[in-house]
Amino acid sequence: MPDIFTGWIHLLPIILPLGGALLVALFGKTAKGSHTSRNLGLLTAAFMFASLLSIISLYYQVMAAPDKFIDVFYWPPGAMPDPATLSALGSGLLHIDMLSVFMSVMFAFLGFLVVVYSIKYMEADSGLFLYYALLLTLVGGMIGVVYAGDFLTLFIFWETMSVSSYALVAFRRHEEEPLEAGIKYFLLSAVGSTLILFSASILYGLTGTINLAGIGHSLAALPPDSPATQGVVLLTIMGLIIGFGVKAAIAPLATWLPDAHPAAPSGISAMLSGVVIMTGSYAIIRTCLLFFSPAVYMDYGYVLSWFALFTMVYGNLMALTQKDLKRLLAFSTIVNVGYIVFGFSIAMMPNVSEAAAYYSLTGALFHMTTHMLAKGMLFLCAGIFLHAIHSRDLDQLRGIGRRMPVTMLCFTIGALSLIGVPPLVGFYSKFFIIWGSVVAGAYIAAAILVINSAFSVAYYLRIIQILVFAEPSPEAATAHEAPWSMRFSIIVLTLFIIGMGLFPHFFLTVANLAALGPIQSVP
Repeated sequence: MPDIFTGWIHLLPIILPLGGALLVALFGKTAKGSHTSRNLGLLTAAFMFASLLSIISLYYQVMAAPDKFIDVFYWPPGAMPDPATLSALGSGLLHIDMLSVFMSVMFAFLGFLVVVYSIKYMEADSGLFLYYALLLTLVGGMIGVVYAGDFLTLFIFWETMSVSSYALVAFRRHEEEPLEAGIKYFLLSAVGSTLILFSASILYGLTGTINLAGIGHSLAALPPDSPATQGVVLLTIMGLIIGFGVKAAIAPLATWLPDAHPAAPSGISAMLSGVVIMTGSYAIIRTCLLFFSPAVYMDYGYVLSWFALFTMVYGNLMALTQKDLKRLLAFSTIVNVGYIVFGFSIAMMPNVSEAAAYYSLTGALFHMTTHMLAKGMLFLCAGIFLHAIHSRDLDQLRGIGRRMPVTMLCFTIGALSLIGVPPLVGFYSKFFIIWGSVVAGAYIAAAILVINSAFSVAYYLRIIQILVFAEPSPEAATAHEAPWSMRFSIIVLTLFIIGMGLFPHFFLTVANLAALGPIQSVP
């Protein structure tokens, strides 16, 4: 068991953003001068980058650990758990494995780039100390969710993430659209949080513990043929999937997303689409595979797979009808959520081979990364277009790519990656998900995945045609490139999309290691 000092060192990825949020808020309230806005952004970026470095350091510590995970702070303090209660996920208040590290790197990396982007993008807004403090709190909350080893810790950080995201969506509360979107997001997410808490209470009643590993161990020991047990557990599965599925934006639970993404500042749109919804997907895969053996509760994997396919079809059909660029990108996010959740659902099906579960989970986790990179960048590019002509309407954005070649090049590369064009990184993640479904024998589902990918070609090529090849609108004719501090973030994301596509081995290896944890934790 790690000593207290080592335990606090492991908590640095959470302490730095949350502590930084407090310091940024205090600095913002007391500082005066013309450069306060820029200094707030630089201070926030420093905390975010320090958190990213601490996560990278944690990666090597987890790799060096004998069981490839670290448990921090047993409860009660100083007490070692009974070896009989241990499972593949340990028994700490905080549990850090390769999946946790994999997710948290994405959170801090995109958070850092969004902060750099926001220094110029948000400079005209007031109350920026709240914006930066909330952004740090959002990242700290998400990291806490993926490090949580028990339900209480998970729920506290889940609500920390949720409350900060509500406030960020409605940050420009003097405008009607952000305020309405923030309230709608809050109400739907509150229902989801209630279902999560209700499901956790049922699981505590069944198992006598809130520890995630302990719940999985106790549920595996329950008599599976008891109708009462089956009914209660299936109710709990439904509650967890719906509760976490609201944040994950699984259709038909995603009605908040097309309103929240366009209304929020573009940096927050990138965070919501790139990583916040991934936290919901993470929670589904972590809890369901740890708690509920597919061999016993065999229906939920199939049900989730059809919800995933419906999510893809719904998102694509809605995206084809949009004229608002950010709203179109929001529906595209729903499509990619479908891919990710379908990859997870393969591993939740009974009698599926370990190879199929391995391929599909690896593809789903890798697609989280590719979606974070590409969709985060597309929203940042959309924000640059919006910053230039103050419009999201595709008719007014017509031909703007000719005036902003760097931004348009980055946007095109991100779109092609999401389509799945080789050798960009999006090709590999989609291929692994489709191949996993083929190995599992789900040939019809694999065909539906391919058809949905073709749908995305239609609207992304349509956007590129409008932005580049159409005659410039009067508004677009006056546009010019954004400041370099804004272009820095999209260029970095573009380089990662290209570099990971050309040299995918390391990133696939990390995704493989992250996928092994959930597979090995199946009771």
